[in-house]
Amino acid sequence: QLSLAEEQERHRIAMVLHDSIGQSLAFSKRELGVLQKQSPENIRAGLEYVKEQIDLAVRQTRDLTFELSPTTLHTFGLEAAVEELAEQFAAREHLRCHFKATEEDKPLTEQTRTLLYRAARELLLNAGKHAQAKNVIIRIDRVDTSVRMVIEDDGKGFDVSQLERNTRREGFGLFSIRERLTHVGGRFAIESHPGAGTKVTLIAPLNREQTVKSRSEKP
Repeated sequence: QLSLAEEQERHRIAMVLHDSIGQSLAFSKRELGVLQKQSPENIRAGLEYVKEQIDLAVRQTRDLTFELSPTTLHTFGLEAAVEELAEQFAAREHLRCHFKATEEDKPLTEQTRTLLYRAARELLLNAGKHAQAKNVIIRIDRVDTSVRMVIEDDGKGFDVSQLERNTRREGFGLFSIRERLTHVGGRFAIESHPGAGTKVTLIAPLNREQTVKSRSEKP
C-alpha cells in the first residue's frame, strides 16, 4: 500500500510539472521567439541566450516528469513503457537494447505494472553501470495466469552466491525488487556467472478480475 501511494504521488507531481511548469515554459519560449524577431539587432543575441536557457529548462522538466512517472506507463501499459525506457536508455548509455513482447492480453494491477516497470529500470541501470554490458535483451510474455519479464545482458556477470551475502551494498536494489515481487505473489530469479553475463527473470500474477472477465467475454 505504501509503494502504491508513493507511485500515485509521483504521478500527481509529474502531471503538475507537465501541466503547469512545462506548459508555462513552452509558452514563454514561443513568446520570446516572437519578441526576438521584433527586437533590434543589438539585443537579439541576449534574447537568444535566454531562449536557449528556457529550452534547457523545458528538456529538464520533461526528463524529470518521465523519471517521476512516465505517461506511457499509465496510458498505454507496461510493454509500451518498457520499450520506450529501453530506447531512451540505449541512446543515453550507448547500448543496444532489443525488446520483444508477445501479443497476448496481459492485464495487470496498477501496483504490479508499476513494480515491473521500476524493476526494469533498475536492471537496465545495473546492466549499463555495473555490468558494463553492450547488449541487453528484454522479453515480456504471458505464462498461464502470470506475466513474465526476462532481462538478459552480455556484461561481466557476477557470483550470485556472493550477492546473497551482500544485501547492504550493490545488491540492495535487486533484493528490494525480489521482496516487493514476492509480496504481490510473484517470483524473481537471477542467473549469472563471472564473465558470462546476467539473466534476470521476473514473474508476476495477472489481474485476476480482468483475466476472469476477458475469459467470460470470449464466445
